[in-house]
Amino acid sequence: MALLNRSERAPERERLCVQRGRPYGEPEWQERTTARLGLESSLRQRGRPRKAVAVQQCV
Repeated sequence: MALLNRSERAPERERLCVQRGRPYGEPEWQERTTARLGLESSLRQRGRPRKAVAVQQCV
């Protein structure tokens, strides 16, 4: 019965958890568990962060 109630995005979430080594579950539980286990990097986006765009002020 539980398989029938799964959301459409469940296979995508499962695949992402397996690929990134992150715990599978509710987002709040994931955050608590990754902090406890030291896996915070598994929740971040892959790759180098983009540079911040500098905003110029016209005076």
